[in-house]
Amino acid sequence: MSEKLSFQESAKSANAISMYRRDNSENTNKRVIVKKEVGKVEISKRTEERITKVTRQNKKTDNPSVDEVRAYIKKQLDDLKSKGVKEYEFIAGNIVREMKIINAPKTVCIAMRSCGYDYKEIYSPPKKNGSSLRLKYILIE
Repeated sequence: MSEKLSFQESAKSANAISMYRRDNSENTNKRVIVKKEVGKVEISKRTEERITKVTRQNKKTDNPSVDEVRAYIKKQLDDLKSKGVKEYEFIAGNIVREMKIINAPKTVCIAMRSCGYDYKEIYSPPKKNGSSLRLKYILIE
């Protein structure tokens, strides 16, 4: 066997490495360094932040109540009234999207009809409560 083997040739089999060492054991000036590279696998653990919402005990969903929707509508109408707007038209579907209400347009319709301002019904869906309900509020008395 030859005195020098390349690292790749010696790494092909364990016998080649051991023979190479035996052949070179007589010669003290030469050293064989075999490096093993271990592929490190880093596993990143994702930590999830859990956000807990404080809700009422007897409430089944995260949707706002009729009172909360009514307050939202009143606040918008009061702001418009202070700016001098005479009439303003609300669509129930827009309020549903703005407040991120899920499957409860009836809540919005009830709040729209009972917010305390005079209104004209522009369009009402066949069942009277739906996201296509349009009411025009009269803001100046």
